[in-house]
Amino acid sequence: MTLKDIPISISYKSVGEESFSKVLNPMLECSKIYKRSVGFFSSSALDFIGEGILSLARNGGHIYLATSPKLNSDDIEAINQGYSERELAEKAFMSEVRTAFEEISDVNARILYELIKENIVDIKIVLKSGGMYHDKLAILEDFDGNVVACVGSNNESEPGYNSNYEKIRVYKSWLDYEGRIEDETKEFESIWSNTNDELSVYDFKDAFKAELLERVEHKGNYTKENKYKMRQYQKDAKEEWIKNGNKGFFVMATGTGKTITSLYSIKDFINNNQIFTVIAVPYKHLVNQWAEDVKEFFPNAKIHLVHGEIKDAETKILASYIQSKKSYSPIIVITTIVSFFLERYENLYNQIAYEKLLLVDEAHNFANKINDELSEKYPYKLGLSATPVFGNNEEKTKQLLDWFGGQVVDLPIEKALGKYLVNYEYHPIFVDATEDDESKFIKAQTMMISARDPKTGVIIDEEKFTLGYRGRLRAISMAEQKHERIAEIFDHIEDRDHTIVYCSDGKLMYDGKKNNAQLELRRLEFILKLINESCLSSTGSGKASKFTASEGIDERMRLIDAFNNGYIEYLVAIRCLDEGINIPSIRSALILSSNDNYREFVQRRGRILRLYKGKEIAHIYDVIVLPSRTNKNFAEIELRRYFEYSRLALNKSNLLTELDNLLESYNLSLEEIKFDNEYVYGGELDD
Repeated sequence: MTLKDIPISISYKSVGEESFSKVLNPMLECSKIYKRSVGFFSSSALDFIGEGILSLARNGGHIYLATSPKLNSDDIEAINQGYSERELAEKAFMSEVRTAFEEISDVNARILYELIKENIVDIKIVLKSGGMYHDKLAILEDFDGNVVACVGSNNESEPGYNSNYEKIRVYKSWLDYEGRIEDETKEFESIWSNTNDELSVYDFKDAFKAELLERVEHKGNYTKENKYKMRQYQKDAKEEWIKNGNKGFFVMATGTGKTITSLYSIKDFINNNQIFTVIAVPYKHLVNQWAEDVKEFFPNAKIHLVHGEIKDAETKILASYIQSKKSYSPIIVITTIVSFFLERYENLYNQIAYEKLLLVDEAHNFANKINDELSEKYPYKLGLSATPVFGNNEEKTKQLLDWFGGQVVDLPIEKALGKYLVNYEYHPIFVDATEDDESKFIKAQTMMISARDPKTGVIIDEEKFTLGYRGRLRAISMAEQKHERIAEIFDHIEDRDHTIVYCSDGKLMYDGKKNNAQLELRRLEFILKLINESCLSSTGSGKASKFTASEGIDERMRLIDAFNNGYIEYLVAIRCLDEGINIPSIRSALILSSNDNYREFVQRRGRILRLYKGKEIAHIYDVIVLPSRTNKNFAEIELRRYFEYSRLALNKSNLLTELDNLLESYNLSLEEIKFDNEYVYGGELDD
């Protein structure tokens, strides 16, 4: 996300709900530079812009703050009499800082501590001889070079953001025809470089840092209450895991808080024993997501992230281990499953002499990796999944659960709906299969049949069977009417705020604008193009963005933030939104493509049903492709999903009646369409 993606007005009045902090936070979240000059600064401003500043810091940004102390009449007289302007200014400002630190919350102390410690913020004090420095200017620059300048009356303080009547004028570089951005930037640089003839400027960072460290490290008042409140089932889960010898498997419906429950369960065990902890997840964007929650539960731990985009992780992990042997603090590595099994990391973890705990998220992805040797290295384990099942392969399911120590928690969606998850309505949208769609399906099905022994039915060519299996699903996913009728399909969606769209992979041909040429385009890109041009252009607002494995980790996290804040209406994904990702603000989902995969159905539904402020029910819109009446196998696949989503929906009565009619028309029974397949094909793990 860039500054251009944020709807920024030309001015803001900071009164109550119209507080400028409402727009400053999202601007900070996508900025790499924040330059601020103010008349005076109070740490209470962080109550309103703290999250934005933390996001800027996580993105590698930098903050330049120029501010001024409040000099009383005696100070001004002393300066006029020749006393050191700098000493008096610093003394006055230190007095303000000490007063602020006496009242500062632990949350704000943590923010300031991290900003100063990591050299993310520079602070200078500004003096005006014979008067006071009272300008207010903010300049933000994103990673694409877009700049926003905010010129206005509020100071960096709580009243300035939320109580006073203040007005801020905003200028944007991409609409700046008068050179205001350049003018304001030159003004700030003249202050920061101490070349402004009207002002005197002094570095203040070291004095500020020393006082903050005194507040944080020596007064012992740097504790942060965990923001999560545990429900009874989460407390029970912890007790069961401990009673089971600090190992076990949590089977919990997607959306019921597996991550938080697991961290709550292992917290005391890790803090009270010398334990090296590895948390393994299937996708790299989940590494960062887990890190946020791990920091909440383990503020004093050494936390290391490991995936393909992170350099020097091995050196940092080893350094933390050497340091911890002198003075123990927990070491927690959050890694992708792919990186966990790389030889260099296996060798590194073997060097660490502490006992080891392995926590695996979406642990069904781990089933083919388990062995006795790994179990000996990690005697303490915790597996998490809503769907640790492999079709009708009960033996494989049991093997996975047993390796982690057996199932100790069972919280299915039936128990969670209406309590720990919101209820939902299911809205099937019917389109017809074309002759070409059915021809492709039948061809793929014939390949599957030829991959079996004609006498025993046993699969004799696994590769050929898999190609046929996937070919059938692709024929349905790429059904022609799904894109031909896309505008009509979107008309079914009543609440378009916070909607995700599940699209198919693959490519298709479409008519280009130049020379009427046929162009090849990835289907996801085509759907994204149709949404933005056909479905959103009529309203004149909103935006759709893709969310795929091709986006880097930073971009994925920025997209999630933009979606949560309402700057993106639609996220269009293939599989990246299926597992683990936490976006509770989702209100609706449109399923344009789906595998014939029980796990996928469960994961997607749980993703949509997470509790969120103001969210009473969720909506699932599902495009069902209906074939000719003789194509029963095609119909089975589509009606299987229809049944799974219908059976727990608020509007299930009418849906199941309609399902009975559809089954009768295809000469199918309910038993025939229920799940029993063991061939589960999801997305590839990424790193």
